[in-house]
Amino acid sequence: TQSTWGELGSHVHEVMLLVLVLATVLPTAPFSIPQPGSLANFGKCNISDLEVVKVPSIGSQFHDSGITARDVLNHVMRSLPSMQLLPLELTSLMSSDGRLSKPVVSVIGGEPGELLLAMAAFEKTSERQLSPLQVSSILSEYILSTSRPKFHYQVDTLVLENLCRKMKFCHPQFRLDRPPLNMMNALKQQLILPENQGCAHFAHLLQYPVEFGIRVELTQSFITAFFDLLWGFPQNRLGRQAMSLIQSKIDLVVLQGRHSERGLLIVRTTSCSPNHIPALIPELSDMSLTLDYEDAALFDMIGLSSLLGRVWLKWGLIASEKSSPSVALLQQMKVHREKMVQAARDLDGGRTATFSVQWPAYCCATRQY
Repeated sequence: TQSTWGELGSHVHEVMLLVLVLATVLPTAPFSIPQPGSLANFGKCNISDLEVVKVPSIGSQFHDSGITARDVLNHVMRSLPSMQLLPLELTSLMSSDGRLSKPVVSVIGGEPGELLLAMAAFEKTSERQLSPLQVSSILSEYILSTSRPKFHYQVDTLVLENLCRKMKFCHPQFRLDRPPLNMMNALKQQLILPENQGCAHFAHLLQYPVEFGIRVELTQSFITAFFDLLWGFPQNRLGRQAMSLIQSKIDLVVLQGRHSERGLLIVRTTSCSPNHIPALIPELSDMSLTLDYEDAALFDMIGLSSLLGRVWLKWGLIASEKSSPSVALLQQMKVHREKMVQAARDLDGGRTATFSVQWPAYCCATRQY
């Protein structure tokens, strides 16, 4: 479950589950645009429209968790009364985590993970390493330019317990969103450690930088830049109005409880308009699933490659004669995501039961019915 700072309690945690994301070829076809009144057809969505398919294990071993495609379908159907059809451009992307008990659209690493992927693609394409100041500048520019209401970064109560044990930074005496000035530097040193990540993807990036293809220094700079912005002391110079807007949009999400995900569900939404993406609930009363919206990740990559392409030109970097910076960055992001997916699969070793669902047009109210 997700908490505010005032609701935090003490919980015993287990080691994070490895988040397995199945590598697939992302679609390049344009999304359909919903016709006026098409939401009236949502009533035609029923259980026969939805089909959950179990994905064969790719790892060397497969440990059957006892979950079946029917179990996953029942979970999805129970989510339908609370499901929301959300516009991707205005919807904050959450990290793929089964401890969320509200309708979400989630991708590997969430919105921060997507932006960090774009920065890694920028480094690969430009053959230049981003400095901490440049990372901070890009993060600030993204938050200022995005139409999404919030930029969520995820921690959990295990992180807070570690901070309390290691440096006596204990809740409720101290709050991670507003720490004392004299503790900020020590906190940042702790918050770039793998064991102090509330998102499994960021822990993997810090533990296995070679396998995931992202410099550990780049990941550390990104995490540091987020907390600098959250606390009001960014490395890059920002005006008062810009700083106020950024701080109104960044959000430190605290997840509680143990990981209890029984499987991964890949949600494919190629039949849906990007204005009507079905947001499902990962955690219900008796079952938790990790959700990965792979088509939402593609949508996000397109926007991020455009942003980083503008940064490329603003910084006066030389573009390839064959393609624009945005096109080259998008292609690199796709390739890099597949590399990270493969790394996650290798780490998981086939332990996670994986399923997929192709969301039908009727059930997201597009014109393709």
